[in-house]
Amino acid sequence: MKEDSILRFVILSQLKNKKILYLVDDLRYIQNDCYQAGLYEEIKNHCELTLFEFNPTPLLHLKKYITNPKKFDKVISVLRLRTLYKHWPYLSSWLSGKEIIIYDQDPWESYIDDSPYNGVYNILKSNLNINVVHVTAPYWRDMLRNDGINSEFAEMGTPKEKCSIGLPIDSRSIDCGFIGSLHPRRKISFEKLQQLGVDVKIPSSRLSHGDYLNYIQKMKIFIFDESQGVWICNQKKIKPSTGMWIKAIEIASRGTFCVRDFHREGNAYNINDIPLIQCFKSINEVPDIVDRILTMPSRRKNEIQKHSVDFIKNRNSWNAVSKKLCE
Repeated sequence: MKEDSILRFVILSQLKNKKILYLVDDLRYIQNDCYQAGLYEEIKNHCELTLFEFNPTPLLHLKKYITNPKKFDKVISVLRLRTLYKHWPYLSSWLSGKEIIIYDQDPWESYIDDSPYNGVYNILKSNLNINVVHVTAPYWRDMLRNDGINSEFAEMGTPKEKCSIGLPIDSRSIDCGFIGSLHPRRKISFEKLQQLGVDVKIPSSRLSHGDYLNYIQKMKIFIFDESQGVWICNQKKIKPSTGMWIKAIEIASRGTFCVRDFHREGNAYNINDIPLIQCFKSINEVPDIVDRILTMPSRRKNEIQKHSVDFIKNRNSWNAVSKKLCE
C-alpha cells in the first residue's frame, strides 16, 4: 500500500512539472461553459498550465511570436469545432508541426451531413499533427478511429463541489420537470407524454447554470428523451442518444431522479451504478416508471439519493480526464 502511494506521488509530481499550452476560444467561454469549466479547474492541478486565447486577430500574430508552442511539453486544444474549422490555417502555421491533443465535446458536428462543420476532422487530419482526440462518447471515438484518427473516450463528470443530495425526494415541490433547449425531437416527446398523462413542468425562461442546478433540486424527477430525432451522418440515421449522457449524470448529482431514453452508450458512464438514472426503451414505459418512483417508500428513495450522489462524487471523472490529457 505504501509503495502504491509513493508511485502515485511520483506520477503526480511528474505531471505537475509538465508545461502545457492550453488553447481556448477565450477565458470567459471556458469559465461559463459548465463542462469546460469542470475540466479547466481540474487540469490546473496537474500541470504548469499556460492559457492561450486563440482569436485570429492582428494581435494573434504578435502573441504567436511571444508564445512558442515548441517550448511546451504538450499543446492541448479545447477549441470549439467551429473555431478549428474556420481558423485551422492559422493554427497549422503557428504550430509548425508541433503535436496537438484535441478535447472535443461535440464531435458529431464533423459527421452530421448538414452541419456547417461537416468534414472538419478530415481537414485537421491532413493539416495538423494530431496526437490524439479525446471525445465524450465511445460511439464517436470509434467514428474517428474509422477515419484513421487516434481517439480516446473521455468521461465527463460533475465537480465534487457541485454534487449535492439536496432535499429528500418527497420534500420537493415538482413531481416531473425539464429544463433545457426544446429541440423539435424533445417537443415531440413532451407532447406524447402529455397524451400518456405525464405532466412535465417546463420553466418559460432560461436559467444561469447556477440557477439551473438549484432548480433541478426542486424536482423529484427530471424527464428528457433524445430518441425521437435522428442525425443523418453519411446518409445513415444516428440517434442523438449516442451523446448527452453528462446531462443525466449532472441531474443525478443533484439528488434528482433522471428518466431518459436508453442507449448502450450510457454504459460507458456506469449508469447501472447510479439508480437515480432510470432508462426506458419506449416512451410508453414512462408513466409506469414515474408512478414507481413516486410511490416508492421514502426511505428507499433517500438511500438511492445518497448512493448515487456519493458514487458520482467519488468517481471524480474530471480528475481522470485531466490526468489522461497531461500524461
